[in-house]
Amino acid sequence: MFYRKYSSEHYRDFDDYHNPTNVRLVRFADVLLMYAECIVESGGNLADAVSHVNRVRARANMPNLAVNHPTAASNADAFLKRLQMERVLELATEGNRWPDIKRWGLVYTQEGINELKSRDPDFNNFVLGRHDVLPIPSSEKDNNPNVEQNPDY
Repeated sequence: MFYRKYSSEHYRDFDDYHNPTNVRLVRFADVLLMYAECIVESGGNLADAVSHVNRVRARANMPNLAVNHPTAASNADAFLKRLQMERVLELATEGNRWPDIKRWGLVYTQEGINELKSRDPDFNNFVLGRHDVLPIPSSEKDNNPNVEQNPDY
C-alpha cells in the first residue's frame, strides 16, 4: 500500500516549480493540536486546549471531546494521554509520530515502551538505549576519528 497524498506522477512533464500539487509543509490541525498540548503543559486553561482539539475533531465530523472522552475534557493528565491518540489519528502517515513519541518521553523508559507495545507490535523488538538514536555512519567516523559512536552500536 502506498499513499499518494502528495503524488505528482500525473504531472511528469513539468515536475518543478510549476507543479500544481499543493504540498503542505505544516497542517493547521497539527498547529492546533500542538498548541493545545502547549497550553496544558504550561499550566494553562484546560477548556481552551479542549476547544482547539474540538476544532480538529469538528473538521472530521467527530463529536466534541467531552462526548466520547469526558475525563479527557476535565482532567489535564487524561487530556494529554488522549491528545496522543488524537495526533496519531489526525496525522497518520505524515511523519509526525516518531518526534511525538520522543517528545512525550515514551522511548526513554520501559513503561513508555510497554505502552507503545500495547498499541503497536513493531515495538516488541525495541531496545532501550539503542533504537532511540541512530548510529553515526562509518564515513563520518572515518573522516573524524574524534567522533564516538552512539552507545550500543
